[in-house]
Amino acid sequence: MRRNVKGLFEGIGGLIALALPMVGSQLLQLTYNFIDMIWVGRLGGDAVAAVGSAGFFLNLGWALASIITVGVNVKLAHSIGAREELHSKQIAKGGLLGMIILASFFSVVMGGNATYWISMFNIESQWVNDAASIYLSIGAWGAVVTFLNLLFISVLNSYKQTKSAFKINSIGFVLNIILDPILIFGMGLGVKGAIIATLISKLVTLFFLARMVYLQGYLKVSIKHVGVSTLRSIVKIGFPTSVQRIIFGLIYIVMGRFIASFGSDAIAIQKIGIQIESITFTLVAGVSQASTIIVGQLYGAKNYREIKRTYKQALTISSSVGLILMLIFILVPEYLIRIFVDDPMIIEGGIWYLRIIALSQIFMTSEMIGMGTLNGLGLTFIPPINSVILTSLRIPLAYYLAFVVPVGLTGIWWSISITSILKGIVLTMMVYYIYRKKIKPNEAVVTDNN
Repeated sequence: MRRNVKGLFEGIGGLIALALPMVGSQLLQLTYNFIDMIWVGRLGGDAVAAVGSAGFFLNLGWALASIITVGVNVKLAHSIGAREELHSKQIAKGGLLGMIILASFFSVVMGGNATYWISMFNIESQWVNDAASIYLSIGAWGAVVTFLNLLFISVLNSYKQTKSAFKINSIGFVLNIILDPILIFGMGLGVKGAIIATLISKLVTLFFLARMVYLQGYLKVSIKHVGVSTLRSIVKIGFPTSVQRIIFGLIYIVMGRFIASFGSDAIAIQKIGIQIESITFTLVAGVSQASTIIVGQLYGAKNYREIKRTYKQALTISSSVGLILMLIFILVPEYLIRIFVDDPMIIEGGIWYLRIIALSQIFMTSEMIGMGTLNGLGLTFIPPINSVILTSLRIPLAYYLAFVVPVGLTGIWWSISITSILKGIVLTMMVYYIYRKKIKPNEAVVTDNN
């Protein structure tokens, strides 16, 4: 027993070493959003509502990009583990082609029709509608910058160059800190200045990421070979996760309409609440990504004995994070909300949001680790099935609790928390089932989705 515990915590050190830079990069992204929200919050609750409304649709872009990022991450991990250097370069090249296509599609569909998409929320304030439309339009037309950032970070992480990705992201972070107050207040651009500052920062980050990927030889662009066949296999791996995230985004748009029916303050509460709750996601996302990389390389190298131990190590870390943040959200929610706004109504509503959501934090982290482990095995279709089914329950549950019972706005928060708990429980059970039934120490039973 002592030997097993010792081995567990020795392995945790290696997992943390790989995950920490990715956690750092995720924290930088979270800080991007925090800084924007702090400055935008100084413009008032309507400005926060505008950014929150546009954010629903911009998140769909991130979901769409995961077709490539998840596929590249998994395929590269398998290829690197199997020491197939030439194939690895083809995977990166296919990912580049895919990202350019997806970014162009998203820009035209979302950026060219921003006013239409925002009108779906039926927000009464015309100022909020106009500001949200401008924010969405600029963000969508800059999608190629955001998408390529995600691709190059995925490539560097797959090669375990997580420290390099973190250092480069730090450059954009510092620049964003400088630009936000200048553009929002100094130049009087308001909400528009926040998204412009973010895009400029990401453009600078993109330059250094692309340079790093090219100089390291991870991606060689050529006219003759654009990796079309490889792109198909990347999409096949990444598509299930992307569908999950897109459906998740669409569900949140429906939920957004429910929330908007309680007024612009309700949208602001949800936007600020999500920003704070994303601390949990941010800290554990790096561990989940590290699990995908390590499990993927173990699978590629046919070293199946270590897979279960890696999963347990990641679950130990994530559960600890979830427990700590659950206690923080329950005990000191007001202090967290006041970082962004001084409005008493929004603060009171935000306290309820955080305390209800707090109950699901440990379960949310276990779902993320389960997803990272299964993705590493190439079983990317399993987490989306679990997520889509149970996340879809939020719509009828939220409607019933908010409007039929009626509990009101807090009913929507309860629907989110309850379904998050269910998702974590079910996916954890599935991981253990798959390991017992499908993975043998001395034979390859799990099949790749090639």
